[in-house]
Amino acid sequence: MKIKRLAKQLLISLFVVSVSVSVWPSLALTVEPEPDVPFVPTPMSVVMEMLKIAGVDKDDVVYDIGSGDGRIPIAAVSAFGAKKGVGIEIQTKLVELSRQKAMKEGVADRVEFIARDLFLVPIHEATVVTLYMGYEMNIRIRPKLFKELKPGTLIVSHDFGMGEWRQDSTYTVRGDHREHTIYYWVIPANVAGTWKWNANIKGKQKQFVLNAKQQFQEVTATLTVNNKEVTLNEVRLLGKKLTISGSMPDGQVLKFQGEAVSDAIAGTMEIAGASHRWTAKRHAVGVVIH
Repeated sequence: MKIKRLAKQLLISLFVVSVSVSVWPSLALTVEPEPDVPFVPTPMSVVMEMLKIAGVDKDDVVYDIGSGDGRIPIAAVSAFGAKKGVGIEIQTKLVELSRQKAMKEGVADRVEFIARDLFLVPIHEATVVTLYMGYEMNIRIRPKLFKELKPGTLIVSHDFGMGEWRQDSTYTVRGDHREHTIYYWVIPANVAGTWKWNANIKGKQKQFVLNAKQQFQEVTATLTVNNKEVTLNEVRLLGKKLTISGSMPDGQVLKFQGEAVSDAIAGTMEIAGASHRWTAKRHAVGVVIH
């Protein structure tokens, strides 16, 4: 009898557990995920400076990663006239607060807040990305930025850098209680590889060959003209804009400025005071290290 009674109790217990799981399966899903970084609001004076530094205007789509109470996407739209603001925030209470604030400011139709893990949210439409995530999170986010964002997209980070990826500019902003550092980058185009183009200089045909290596936006290169090496003084890449200056073997100074799009670079070059159009085609693609 005792064994039968224990068996009956065991069956009842299993039934109760089964019913609980089938009736309330969503209980486990309602647990608020732990954020990787605690919410610390950026002072509004710093928010405004970040958006000024990025030059936000009516054509921009601003993504704020770790958007907290939504102040950056809302300010981008309401104060700078951005086309769209998007906040990515894993804490649902902060997302709800952000949506309420957007309604109050009258910009809810142009501001979106996404309650999701930032690594699962596509960000390819952004023209400006803002961050206040901490150094370690910036390093983790960095591959996503390079993978998804178009060359020329602006990155503005409050107080934290990106490790080996050297910032293009640094700014100091005075807040209410301390000084804040703003780091600024432009997603660089891929210009690694071998580029060739021809130009008629003073009635003579010249063939140019550029071999470029690239790590982040840092480019090292060699340039030859009709197989003669040019002494390069500057090679600079900012987003899609490539600038090269140097001296030809005969002493003539040359300067190239162009915009890199896919496997072409087009722009103007100056040689011995004369200006020429140039279009280079990539003949071998190199690997960008980042």
